[in-house]
Amino acid sequence: GGRIEQYVDITEQKELQSRIERLAVTDELTGVYNRRGLYEFGKRDLARAYRVGTPLCALFLDIDRFKSFNDQYGHTLGDLVLKELSFRIKHQIREMDLFARFGGEEFVVLLPDTPLDQASQMAERIRSVIADTPFDLELDEVSVTISIGITQFRPEDDLTSLLERADRGMYQAKNNGRNRLEWITS
Repeated sequence: GGRIEQYVDITEQKELQSRIERLAVTDELTGVYNRRGLYEFGKRDLARAYRVGTPLCALFLDIDRFKSFNDQYGHTLGDLVLKELSFRIKHQIREMDLFARFGGEEFVVLLPDTPLDQASQMAERIRSVIADTPFDLELDEVSVTISIGITQFRPEDDLTSLLERADRGMYQAKNNGRNRLEWITS
């Protein structure tokens, strides 16, 4: 009895599979999670908050008057704003926080183990780092502001209801003058 062995290097195949899995949950432009990634990993944070009873807050952020910005400067510069905004937000949140592009110019941050007062402080830091430092776009510096809705997890929440409440807060912030935070507690 002889024996024949064959070895096949599947390193490249595994790397490709890993890249495809990453792309499925990542926004290509900004490099943060996309909506699918938000729901996939956000459910885990929600389940933990429910099971352990730790606080969980959601921030829903939207760039103020972004359609007008795109109309004036074009989508290429609009994309640069989205990338820079994502970069700035990433540097204001903790590694354990979940940051995602919800769609268009809307973003979500889930803050596990964070009570409402601390979430509000973080949201204000994010708002001010966006509003207080102009965005350097080619030959022009442009001011950008965001409106943020904030809410806290309740035991009856699923991820959709939590995000809908934070989204209502964001629209309330826009209706009350933009470049501000609004809390929705009910």
